[in-house]
Amino acid sequence: MIKLPELDDVRKAVLKPVDCVWMHNYRRLTTRITRYLVVTNIKANHVTVLSFLISLIGAYFFSLGAYRFLVYGAIAMQLGYFLDIMDGEIARFKKQTSKFGQWLDNSTDVYAQIAIAVGVTYGIFSNNPELFILILGLLYLLNHLFYVYLRMLNQEIFGSENFYLELQYHP
Repeated sequence: MIKLPELDDVRKAVLKPVDCVWMHNYRRLTTRITRYLVVTNIKANHVTVLSFLISLIGAYFFSLGAYRFLVYGAIAMQLGYFLDIMDGEIARFKKQTSKFGQWLDNSTDVYAQIAIAVGVTYGIFSNNPELFILILGLLYLLNHLFYVYLRMLNQEIFGSENFYLELQYHP
């Protein structure tokens, strides 16, 4: 049997220096789970696909519009997000990062977020069919796609997705 790594070793291996403050709260839980996953045959891309599928299930629940389904959608969305964090942790710990894995992770993130936005918009609209709701949903989608475009542009120009750090003064 493969020896279970120490939690501190997992945290040191997977933490990114640019993690924002709230990400550290998520990582308190995700690294505990990742610790058990890294000793299995599960690959980061498997977790990415699972995260995406669970997020799509969340989007479907949101689209139903009933309160209990909104709760199910929120739970599925949060679970998908936790898995999305863990896929990178697994890849970094196992030293199995790849360009394809980065592409798969980023692509599924974008599509999952779009699906959730469409699901939420449709769910609200089905209960309250006003044009204003569709306009707000469309504005969110346009804003999100613009943000994704800026991240890609920043990656190409600065070699980093975190353009806030790149714009800081470095003497």
